[in-house]
Amino acid sequence: MTLFLYGAILRERALEVSQGNLVQAVTIFRKAAGVYRYLADVVLTSLQPALTVEKPPEAVLSVSTAMSLICLAEAQVRLLILF
Repeated sequence: MTLFLYGAILRERALEVSQGNLVQAVTIFRKAAGVYRYLADVVLTSLQPALTVEKPPEAVLSVSTAMSLICLAEAQVRLLILF
């Protein structure tokens, strides 16, 4: 899934942002969380009837939801470091 990969790339990019620019890292984490949430709420929900029983992990709703929450948690940690 292209959107899952895009979310992963955003997350990795946020992890690579230096300590000096925590606001940018938080913004990127939030974008990644939004991508995963959109994937879970819109894309995968509409595809569920068409998907087979054996789905790849990125096609499972709970994985995308968990990744969204992980990205938000990582953003929150960065905010705690900032303040």
